[in-house]
Amino acid sequence: MHLGSHSEYVCSICKKDFLDPVTLPCKHSFCKPCLCFRWESTQATSGCPACGEPCPPKTWKSNLVLNTRSFIARRARSEDVLNFVEPICEKHQKSKSFFCEVVKDQLCVLCCKCEGHEDHQHCSVDWMAERYRQELLSQMTSLWEKTQENQRNIDREARIRQTWESYVDLRKKMIQEEYRNIHNFLYNEEKRYLETIERESNTIYQQLSESEYSKGPAGRVLRGMYGELEKMCRIPDLELIQQFGSLSTRSESVQQLVPQPVDTCLSSCSITGLMNRFSSCHVHSFTFYASLNNYESPLLEELRQLILGSDDPDVNSSTSRKYFLAWDSECFTSGQHCWQMNMGDYSSWAMGFCSNSWTGKNDMKLGSEGIYLLLCVKQGGECRLFTSFPLQPQYVESSLGTVGVFLDCARGSVSFVNMAKSSLICSLLSCTFSTPLRPFICFRTS
Repeated sequence: MHLGSHSEYVCSICKKDFLDPVTLPCKHSFCKPCLCFRWESTQATSGCPACGEPCPPKTWKSNLVLNTRSFIARRARSEDVLNFVEPICEKHQKSKSFFCEVVKDQLCVLCCKCEGHEDHQHCSVDWMAERYRQELLSQMTSLWEKTQENQRNIDREARIRQTWESYVDLRKKMIQEEYRNIHNFLYNEEKRYLETIERESNTIYQQLSESEYSKGPAGRVLRGMYGELEKMCRIPDLELIQQFGSLSTRSESVQQLVPQPVDTCLSSCSITGLMNRFSSCHVHSFTFYASLNNYESPLLEELRQLILGSDDPDVNSSTSRKYFLAWDSECFTSGQHCWQMNMGDYSSWAMGFCSNSWTGKNDMKLGSEGIYLLLCVKQGGECRLFTSFPLQPQYVESSLGTVGVFLDCARGSVSFVNMAKSSLICSLLSCTFSTPLRPFICFRTS
């Protein structure tokens, strides 16, 4: 291979042999490290050192042909240097022209084949040096890229620093504006919710008034028909048979005209942010501290008697109703706490918080102090909700799934939430918690 004159393989910047040469768009070639140092010092104003044409780093192209020729020329010159003498192997009296990477020493050709070296990689000194040189150049490339990345970060952060305070002020204004929007949104949502409750309340109250007015005469008609049927039962057989059809039909018609009970259930709308507000509470998994199974709960039985009356056949039924009662292992005296349970499979149940001392069988009365419960009792085909202490019916949707119970000791409140709908079932407000409170659950098992 004709290599040409030595000057063809010398960088015009460093006046030395090319090291990792790159060629610019203008066809001039230089050492890549030389261009990197030059670019580092002059940045965007840097052009080709020979002709001045702009040449940002992205336009530099590695010149593999020039790199190979430079290496060959450099190797040829090293062999032509006067007085160049390769070291001689004392054992074999041959030139040490090979390098063993394992022992990091020069060897002759016979030493490379002797025991202890036959499995090692051997290469001429100049080729080994060139390989190391390429590894160094690879690391230099990586360092250069990291240097450029670091400089870009410095420039970027300098630009950010110049506008940082004004941006933070703008950011604060954006956040404040969104909170105002949320406040307005919640205010309007609250207004619509309260208007809905007010509208439904007026409608239900009107229906209750009309129902009372209509059910009075209906009751008199029913009692009158009852009396007629009672008299008919006492007439002679033939006369009863002759009059039965018309009177029976009229009795059935009268029963069809009886007004249906008024639906007193108010809407339970989803409240925006309700679940997020409670998510900041300490969420607890119910772990049993004490439990009673197949127990006759005086709490729910007393409520059933109050609702249905002592004369109701369901109350006086000889069938014994059994309940499962349990208390959680933790007690709370401060902070915000919540727990939840799916009550959809039970028709009669109670859940909430109770005084730590309210664990004896004789204490489980509906009028006991220190109980903050939501109670559900089935009446006919309908479930009715109540809160304890004092006993208060809750005229809201009773078809519930998972119910969440939230205790806020500082505010003195216990809230019950329909978790699926993110709606409020009810809240016990302005409570005074004088003793530690423990989560409590009770539901009917038979």
